Amino acid sequence: MMHTTACGAACKPTNVTLDEALIAEAKTLHIDISQATEAGLAPAVAESRVA
Repeated sequence: MMHTTACGAACKPTNVTLDEALIAEAKTLHIDISQATEAGLAPAVAESRVA
């Protein structure tokens, strides 16, 4: 099942392994884990492209 982001890009459900305590705190703070993960991954990909 594909979803779209706010900018309209197609999204694919993906499994990742993250720190359990960090996920629990993010949920408590109502942080969208998918958006936060994408926000961190996008600059890492961009940086790798220019390297």
